[in-house]
Amino acid sequence: AQFFVTFKEQKFRALLGEGYGDVERGDWIALIEEDDTLQLAISFGNAATEIGCSIGDTLYIERIGPGE
Repeated sequence: AQFFVTFKEQKFRALLGEGYGDVERGDWIALIEEDDTLQLAISFGNAATEIGCSIGDTLYIERIGPGE
């Protein structure tokens, strides 16, 4: 399943996957960790650096509707 993630003025698509191999290099992926937390990452990148966020920042997750 894909969804939108918004941080400040930035909005991007992420795929809820099982591993980094589920996406192309540079694409966003969300992984459910063993402790049931959600990890957002960029394949072969640094997500926090890419969007300028840090621990404690709020990111918004939104379902992608039909046709988006």
